[in-house]
Amino acid sequence: ELRRQQSLQLCHDKLTELESCEKIILASISKSKTTKEDSNDAAAIETVCMELERCAFTALNLSEELKSAPVSVVGAMQAQAAAAAQSKLQFPLSSADALALPQDVFEEPLPPDNERAQFFMRLAPRIRRLENDVTRALTDQL
Repeated sequence: ELRRQQSLQLCHDKLTELESCEKIILASISKSKTTKEDSNDAAAIETVCMELERCAFTALNLSEELKSAPVSVVGAMQAQAAAAAQSKLQFPLSSADALALPQDVFEEPLPPDNERAQFFMRLAPRIRRLENDVTRALTDQL
């Protein structure tokens, strides 16, 4: 449960970052349309560039999470299929054997967490749009 809670907190943090970057990009695009020639203030330009740099870094992190998501989902599906095939090959156990726990049940690694991967797979269109919007906003600033 602790691993699941940490994963959910990470997903919440990433979603919050995504939403804040979307707001920054929208504000940047609207500012660049209205004040294209009026922006000679160096501090304002520096602030916008820092915000866009943060958005670019966030987009990179989210796209890396997205790239790793299908690998873990496919890997988990293959592990489940292998476990199901292995259980079909075993002979039926006696009632005493069925009630006994294996010796190393607590030493086995936990199964992979697919909720996080599925979460990022659902966010894929927004992540791709953020990448495109960041690129567009950066080229407008140059």
